[in-house]
Amino acid sequence: MNQKLIMENWRRFLNEAKNEDGKEQGADGKACWDGYRHEGTDEDGKDICVEITEDIDDDQLDEKKKKACKPQKGKRYAERVNGKCRSYGQAGKESDGTDRIEPGTDKGHAYCARSAKIKKCKEPPCANDLSRKKWKCQGDRSVP
Repeated sequence: MNQKLIMENWRRFLNEAKNEDGKEQGADGKACWDGYRHEGTDEDGKDICVEITEDIDDDQLDEKKKKACKPQKGKRYAERVNGKCRSYGQAGKESDGTDRIEPGTDKGHAYCARSAKIKKCKEPPCANDLSRKKWKCQGDRSVP
């Protein structure tokens, strides 16, 4: 069924004539008006021109098509930044079942001190920036 539809559309495409402006011509050799496109011919052999309507802009359509970000393997979080998905954070929980990220603890201070020395990325915010935000780092300290 699908292949039949594709072949029918292909035949229709090959049979369409276009004038020097690149517009589709009808059976009478004339193109449709600006803002209209050639839909076919009716029983009398007259051309059918229908108005071109665009309800949704391409940008809005792209935003709707974008799916939610999923963290990469071994990462816990993912955020969409400037149209790209950024994964960050260590996956899993502590052995006692608590969250790994605990701002204001010695572990948090150690992470902030280590991550403060990491070189800045070319296209911020990068994973390090997002992780530091999650840990609530200010300089080399984690603030609760």
